[in-house]
Amino acid sequence: MGGRVNGDRFYVTIDGVEPPPGDPAIPIHFMYPEDFYANFRYPAFVITRDDVSVSQQRLHPFTQKYRAPAKTATFVTAQTQNGPRTQADRMAMQEAATPYDLTYTINIYNSLRGGPGRSAANRMLTHVLKIWPVYGQVWVTDSLGEQRSYEAFNEGIVNLDDVAGILERMIQFAVTIRVEAEYDLADQTISRTATQPPVLSLQRKKP
Repeated sequence: MGGRVNGDRFYVTIDGVEPPPGDPAIPIHFMYPEDFYANFRYPAFVITRDDVSVSQQRLHPFTQKYRAPAKTATFVTAQTQNGPRTQADRMAMQEAATPYDLTYTINIYNSLRGGPGRSAANRMLTHVLKIWPVYGQVWVTDSLGEQRSYEAFNEGIVNLDDVAGILERMIQFAVTIRVEAEYDLADQTISRTATQPPVLSLQRKKP
């Protein structure tokens, strides 16, 4: 969203859109925006997470995420038909992660249709569409402190001006974002490997 942190809040600045009274910029609320609903402060962005569903198209059962020598492995040299070969006596393996699709909705709140409110809402929508095109990426920091990217798709725009409820009538637009993610549900397993092939000794018996 191109926002910034100010205290314990997230804000984003958009040219031509006046922030709520007392706020330095347009606030961004995540998941449970009780403050927004209680005080009806707008314009504002409200980001909610919707569905978490299994992605059958990206599901590949019985595949491995990796197979590499374990940390406790010892490298042993074994004799083979093609000469000596060095390999680890223990291998660490993990099954492939389960693919999930995470759906988020970016709700754009502004004044009712008509007057300068419409122009401000359109500017807010344009800002969101520039940040979230049809195809994009989400960068996150995983539990190991490494940067990882996930594919993200703009699923479409919904105009909710004509909803009868007064709360919903404030919503100018809702943009749905689908993020392709994966959950590591399988634990790592360690198995021993063959370090020496069996040797068959064939001898002819003496008469």
